[in-house]
Amino acid sequence: MYGIKRPYNYLPFFRCLLQSGGKIFPQYILMLGMLVESQTLVEESAVQGTEHTLGLNIAPFINQFQVPIRVFLDLSSLPCVPLSQPVELLRLDLMTPYLNTSSREVKVRICRSGRVTAVPFWFHLCLDDEVRLDTSGEASHWKQAAVVLDTPIQVQAGEELVLSVQHHKSNVSITVKQ
Repeated sequence: MYGIKRPYNYLPFFRCLLQSGGKIFPQYILMLGMLVESQTLVEESAVQGTEHTLGLNIAPFINQFQVPIRVFLDLSSLPCVPLSQPVELLRLDLMTPYLNTSSREVKVRICRSGRVTAVPFWFHLCLDDEVRLDTSGEASHWKQAAVVLDTPIQVQAGEELVLSVQHHKSNVSITVKQ
């Protein structure tokens, strides 16, 4: 689960303060992501190898407590191979919150064969229909995050994978359905 702060918790309060025609900024938030192959993310997200520490193989024990989300990533410098185009994973509408759903499935078409090891994601804060703040831009001070898969998935170009995206309170989870 990856925690995001929920400004929409306060929407009922903010709405009563709006004058007719007023708008909430950002109006909506898009969470985008893609499938990648990144040996770096795999190696940095768990203890690798079977070397003993003080006579014990501790890697299996420590890896039970690994966090599946890597935060503060810089996708522009992360060694990875994109296996899909970016797709919209989630939309949080702050102007009309009753349109939001807590889960959805997203089909992702594979554009390059390889092994899916992670699902990096980022946000677009949409102030209105024309102005967006993109947290994935190289010039941005914002960073990205990624869900690192427990087991890589071999894929071929042209195939589709289904991602299950859920959010509850301040947590987001992404799983790959096979």
